[in-house]
Amino acid sequence: MVPKKQKQPELLAPAGDSAQMESAIRGGADAVYFGAASLNARRGAENFTVSELPAVMSKLHRSGVKGYLAVNISLTHRELGQAAKILRQAREARLDGVLIADPALLLLAREFFKDITLHWSTQAAVTSSAGVEAARRLGVERVILPREMSLEEIKKASSVEGVETEVFVQGALCFGVSGRCLLSSWGVGRSGNRGLCASPCRVPWRVDGRAPKQIFSMRDLCLIQHVRQLVDCGVSALKIEGRLKTAEWTFQAVKAYRAVLDGESPASVEHLTRSLGDYTGRAFTDDYLMGRNDNLISSAARPASDDSETGGKVKPRTVDTAAPERLPQPVYRVYIKSEGNKLHCSCVLPDSTSREKKITCPKAVKKNRGIRLELVKEKLQRKEFNHAALGDFAVDDPERLIPRRVANGVVDWIGSVLHQQENAGRKSEPGFKHGQAPYVKLDPPAESNILSLGRSPNRVRLRKDSVKFFFDDAEVKSMVVEDLSSAEIKELLPCRHDKQLCVALPPVFFEDDLDGLRELVYAAAAFYLPVEVNSWDGWRLADEAQAKFETGPGMVVLNPWAIQMLKTLGCQCATISLEADKEQLESSTSLSPLPCCVYVAGRPPLAITRARVRELTDKNASARDRRGIVLSARRKKGLTYLYSREPFSYAGIANESVKAQWLAMDLTASSDPYKEWRNFSPDQSSNFQTFNYRRKLR
Repeated sequence: MVPKKQKQPELLAPAGDSAQMESAIRGGADAVYFGAASLNARRGAENFTVSELPAVMSKLHRSGVKGYLAVNISLTHRELGQAAKILRQAREARLDGVLIADPALLLLAREFFKDITLHWSTQAAVTSSAGVEAARRLGVERVILPREMSLEEIKKASSVEGVETEVFVQGALCFGVSGRCLLSSWGVGRSGNRGLCASPCRVPWRVDGRAPKQIFSMRDLCLIQHVRQLVDCGVSALKIEGRLKTAEWTFQAVKAYRAVLDGESPASVEHLTRSLGDYTGRAFTDDYLMGRNDNLISSAARPASDDSETGGKVKPRTVDTAAPERLPQPVYRVYIKSEGNKLHCSCVLPDSTSREKKITCPKAVKKNRGIRLELVKEKLQRKEFNHAALGDFAVDDPERLIPRRVANGVVDWIGSVLHQQENAGRKSEPGFKHGQAPYVKLDPPAESNILSLGRSPNRVRLRKDSVKFFFDDAEVKSMVVEDLSSAEIKELLPCRHDKQLCVALPPVFFEDDLDGLRELVYAAAAFYLPVEVNSWDGWRLADEAQAKFETGPGMVVLNPWAIQMLKTLGCQCATISLEADKEQLESSTSLSPLPCCVYVAGRPPLAITRARVRELTDKNASARDRRGIVLSARRKKGLTYLYSREPFSYAGIANESVKAQWLAMDLTASSDPYKEWRNFSPDQSSNFQTFNYRRKLR
């Protein structure tokens, strides 16, 4: 394979708000990335409103800086319209790229937004050159590689022609491979795949009853010493993590990497990188890049640096930081009146027409959780809504405390009505009416989804050494088998009787695993067996072998548009995400154009990591947090899998609105899988947790 022509990689910085964006520009960033509204993996950042995007991009492009929008979460059915509107606004605002993870956005882009440049987020969990090849097949122009990859693996992935690669060089490390952690969702219903991780890996855990210890808390990433090696690998962009960090931190980080990219030595900016570590108090690591996994976890805080210097010799860079010339701006006016638990908001537009909206607002708000109503004015004054300026602003109760989310909601609503006015006369776009979200037409629901929740399961997920116990069980109609080799497939075929056998590919694998997995997929295709793909890397292997395939729990599906996209790729069955709550299970299965698989019980892997956790894996121990979650670990093929000791179970739950072809049990982490299978009764009440079924997934 001919290596890509080397060029200076783009330096990409976070922009969690306007102050951080200014700091990134000042420090010398070539591009910034940010979220709009709430559909991004850093929902805790201030982010920008959708209506601000034109002004943001105008400022960036005047400064010679690119802007990338993150819409990189797993989307629910209710959020699809909002996501479509964001993509439309991204095109109008001339975004340089959009980061995505959900297959639904691939479908939207294919049907309505072919001119948008798509980047696969780390949440898409591409870990090898096969995944990068999948991106090329699907029209994705850049892949953001996970932080766990080694230098040689990055080089292989970056050698795929026609697709750019982006690598994190500075910032926090997650315990689990990006997109492969359910710990927060399992514990409190806050999904890391949806930008609301509660960071359970950062808290102390008790190992076998001993004193609490941070056994999952990772060091921070710092690759300033390896910039030249990454350039030589053919990487297209170096990315700094940190949309939740301060503007000053971002300036220091960008300034340091800018200097090294422009030819200075890493030693010359050591004072800057030391100050970055002081922010979190965690030690730095480059172990993943160097192919090491034994020293990534550290519960001890690093000592604060005594060097308070923030300067340094940085190669001058011309950036347009002067305020742009302004034309006379149209003026809008805002009036807000308190009405019990509502805010009555009026916005008088520049053309003197008026819009009104009532927004729900709690009567009582804790002082440290809210802001004064009068401060909404300051938020509006900082915005550039389609180049309209705030004129009159009046509130009847200036001192009233309101939640920050309500204040942001008021600002976002005002921005939306100003945007609607500006676009009122534009011609409608093909495929949907102006002012409305594009709507994807779904194929009819699959007729094979006939088993409702509350019926007996008919599928099991097993390790290969457990398969023999299920051959003669008439209730088992299908078996998904993990860790098979190509030779073992042939051995199982005569024993399976009338059961469907599905060959599962792992959710995470790297470059050295490709040859063996490719052989496995070709063997499955030769015997006409379906392959369960759990990553885009796995999909590419199945696509290459022209194998029948279905998607497993690793390919996160929370909405029917994602299922429609998978169907266009030839998928035969879609597994609904294990994180799904009741509403998402109902909407996804009832509208699904594919047969569905729904897991009704099991111990799924709650985190998959490349880091070695010796406290658990070397001693067969268990860890417990303050919520009572008990985890055990299994090490296989260079990865650590964390499982809950207690399963989730839908036993005792009946719901005619959730219908699937397969109701499955995950028995891979069971000590006695066949006994657990026989003891499961769908109509018997259970004390086990129901994952997110009885709570709202956030």
